[in-house]
Parts: sequence; C-alpha cells; structure tokens
Amino acid sequence: MKGTIYVLLSAVCFSTGGVLIKSIPWSSITIQGIRSIFSFMLIASYMVITKRKFVWNKTVLFGAVCNTAMALTFVSATKMTTAAKAIVLQFTEDAKDSADVGII
Repeated sequence: MKGTIYVLLSAVCFSTGGVLIKSIPWSSITIQGIRSIFSFMLIASYMVITKRKFVWNKTVLFGAVCNTAMALTFVSATKMTTAAKAIVLQFTEDAKDSADVGII
C-alpha cells in the first residue's frame, strides 16, 4: 500500500508540473533553477538522513549535465507550447535518435 501511495503522489506532482510551469510568469531558466535548488535540497536531505556518501566521477557529472539539459529543454518547451506537446517531443526524440543511427 505504501508503494501505491508513493506512485499516486508522484503522478500528482508530474501532472501538475506543466500547469505550474505555464502559470508562473518567470523565464524558463529561472523556473528550472528553482526546481533544481528544490531537488538538490531534497536529495541532500535524503543522503544525510540515510548516511549515504556522494561520489563524484565522470559518469555522475555526465548524467548531471544531461539531466540539466533535458530538464531545461522540457521547461522551455512547456513555456513555449502546451505540456502535452512538450511531453510528446520528449518521448519521440528517442525514436528519432534511433532512426538517425540506423536502429529502426
């Protein structure tokens, strides 16, 4: 039951994200900066509570850069168009990349 509640809370957060991004009159970079600060505080709190050690390496840095680029482009696309169109663009990019390298 606990997992179901977490999934429900996650769905509520993801579904309200597009509406909140559209309703805030700030630039996409400002919105993403605030989202990143909140995410950092949440993850840092979790790591302190569970006494986990953070490890820096090339893989972590590459993942952080890619996640930042993805999140910023998602927020920018949501500001420019509807959240639904931004999500479709986000999910169809994988198919386009696969077609570019000849997988599809």
